[in-house]
Amino acid sequence: MGLTYGFFTNWGFFKQRWVGVKFVLYMIQTIVGIFVVDKLMVANIELLETQKELALSNPVFLQNHEIRQYTVLFQVAVTIFIISFLKPW
Repeated sequence: MGLTYGFFTNWGFFKQRWVGVKFVLYMIQTIVGIFVVDKLMVANIELLETQKELALSNPVFLQNHEIRQYTVLFQVAVTIFIISFLKPW
């Protein structure tokens, strides 16, 4: 959204600081999604493929799932409450 505001409106990236903040937050979320959420999901899929039903009680699987779940909830909260509705400044 920050990219859209920055390039296609009169606000630009530097006239209004909140546009730049939204863009940076969006980029951080993208990087976290690629390097954290995806990594944990792939690790859990590998555990499921090798251990089948036993993976569901594996502590590593459960920890990966919990971290991924909290990370995704945090990303959704940031998207809804900060990036979508608020203008921080």
